[in-house]
Amino acid sequence: MDYSKILDIRSNGVPAKKGSILLSDPFTDCDYFKQSVVLITNKTEEGTVGFILNKPLGQNINDIIDDFPDFEAQVCLGGPVEENRLHYIHTLGSSLMPGSLHVFGKIYWGGEIATLKQLINSGTVSPNEVRFFIGYSGWSPNQLESEINKHTWLVSNLKTKEIMNPDCSSWRYGMSKMGERYRPWANAPENPEHN
Repeated sequence: MDYSKILDIRSNGVPAKKGSILLSDPFTDCDYFKQSVVLITNKTEEGTVGFILNKPLGQNINDIIDDFPDFEAQVCLGGPVEENRLHYIHTLGSSLMPGSLHVFGKIYWGGEIATLKQLINSGTVSPNEVRFFIGYSGWSPNQLESEINKHTWLVSNLKTKEIMNPDCSSWRYGMSKMGERYRPWANAPENPEHN
């Protein structure tokens, strides 16, 4: 196998920004972020915040929060920071969800949880409009750029409907959207020794 071609595509030269998708390098030695897809929800001089889209915990929101309305929405592990805290992204907008921050397109982050519960109770919100996360992924100033330069991440993007659909936020799906040159990565086994 010609590894020079593989190493040549490890950086796509796209800068990360709010709304970008990070795809972990398939050769990463970090078990936590192995084959991760991360949505960047905020990027400022103070650092970067994002949520892993493809690490479901196998639990619904009602399994995690006792006083939450009945709502068939799964919860994902958002990242290693503050794993005892709930976060959510949604497509409800800031008019329905006061206090939410616009990420890009129709994607918003956070807002008043009491308002979200009221909207769910009234039947105004469906599970495909909200995604929940325990914890978040965070980077200090310039840390993410350093990791990108070291080929830890490829920077990409997904459409709103892909981000909100857990089936479309898998690592292989994200990698397949990167184009023909990344197809070998999308089709590679999780453990290269099994190739």
